[in-house]
Parts: sequence; C-alpha cells; structure tokens
Amino acid sequence: MSADPVDWKDRFSEFVTGSINSDGEQKGYCPLHEDPATSKTPSASFNWKSHLFFCFGGCRGYDFKTLWKVVLEDRGDLDTSRPDNNVRDIGTAKSAAGKPS
Repeated sequence: MSADPVDWKDRFSEFVTGSINSDGEQKGYCPLHEDPATSKTPSASFNWKSHLFFCFGGCRGYDFKTLWKVVLEDRGDLDTSRPDNNVRDIGTAKSAAGKPS
C-alpha cells in the first residue's frame, strides 16, 4: 500500500479508544451515530493498516476517505452541491490569475 498523506489517526482521534492491536485495529465510537462523550460502549473498529472502518451497530463499513466525507456531510462542512468537492471552478484556479499552477 502506498503512503497516504492524510493523517487518519489525527482526523478520527476523537472517536477511538484503547490501544491499537497487532492487526492494526483499534476500538472506537461510530462517528455517524455515537457521541464519545456520552456513549459507554464503542461499537466500531478502525483498521489503521488497511484504512477501513466498520460499525457493528448497523452503519456498515467504509474506507477512511468515504467515512470522512460522510462525517463532513453530517457536520455540514462538505459542499455537496458539486459532484466532486475537490474540483474548483476554473476561474478560481491560480493559472486563471496568471500564476503558474
């Protein structure tokens, strides 16, 4: 697996608990339905080696990138009006202002 520039452990740090086991898995709270401040039993697993998440409470499994997008959508922090949030309007690109991209 190639190096991932995203620090997933940092992004999901508020949801994990305990230590990482030898398989790279760590228990955690589901970011989609659990509040770590009030939930008493974590219902999810984060696998840091494979970048996969699974919620045993019914939310299902996701790769980290997809899970993060869903978390941002739930928080209202993701612009879902555009098909790909990473694509910018050409008028806002650096090259449009005469700057090299």
